[in-house]
Amino acid sequence: MSAPAGLVTVERESRDTPLVEELQSLYARTRAAMGEDDLTHIRNVAAYGQAIDARRRELLRAGGPGAVRRAAVLEALYRLLQFSELGHNILHGSYDHLADNTGYHSELYAWDFNVDESQWKVMHHEGHHPYTNILGKDHDLGYSVVRGQPAQDWFGHHAVQLAILGAVAPFLSQVAPFLVANCARLIEGRPFWSRETLRDPVRIAWQDTVRRLITEPRETGRNFLPAMIANHVGGIAGYASVLFLVAIQHHAGDIEVFSDPVPDETPD
Repeated sequence: MSAPAGLVTVERESRDTPLVEELQSLYARTRAAMGEDDLTHIRNVAAYGQAIDARRRELLRAGGPGAVRRAAVLEALYRLLQFSELGHNILHGSYDHLADNTGYHSELYAWDFNVDESQWKVMHHEGHHPYTNILGKDHDLGYSVVRGQPAQDWFGHHAVQLAILGAVAPFLSQVAPFLVANCARLIEGRPFWSRETLRDPVRIAWQDTVRRLITEPRETGRNFLPAMIANHVGGIAGYASVLFLVAIQHHAGDIEVFSDPVPDETPD
């Protein structure tokens, strides 16, 4: 049976070929198969996100309970789209090797999501992917704050982690950049309470708060309070949805975690 169009298949020529070489070969063939259609796709997704955001602002200006509720839903969907379809893929460098990738290069992309791009790359590229589900090295596991796997070590705050999560929930939009910054600083061996760690998340949280909770609501005139509430609730729902996606990917009951590999472990 032939493979669906566009699907890169794996045919093992020799069982003696190391798995790492086969995966690298698959990676190279997949990148070689990418082209203008892939750029068209990501441009369409970005345009769809811009349309969602524009419609959200229109609804805020229109006012009324129904419009405000829909605006909150669109805010949540916009945040989720930014994470799952845009920034995550672009910062992986998925389009870096393609010509005419203006606006979608991993070193130049401005992610409209409450994280610092450089800190996210450290957390994701240097921590998560090289050490997926390895305890103490993959900081996607609970973002180094929550104990979500039985194999994770216990720390004192885990006894009240549900209360902590409840207290943090109303401020998820503002907390998001600090979670990523904390993971990045653990990988780079820096203290949390340092200018290098906190400068960017403080800036991002402040700018987003001013834009979503002051500037945009003020532009609606008499609808200031409903618009502010819609943006705030929509932001919470959006970032909660992102955390839910991460949770089911990394903390589902059938997900296995591993201890730190020994220093002399090889790709074979």
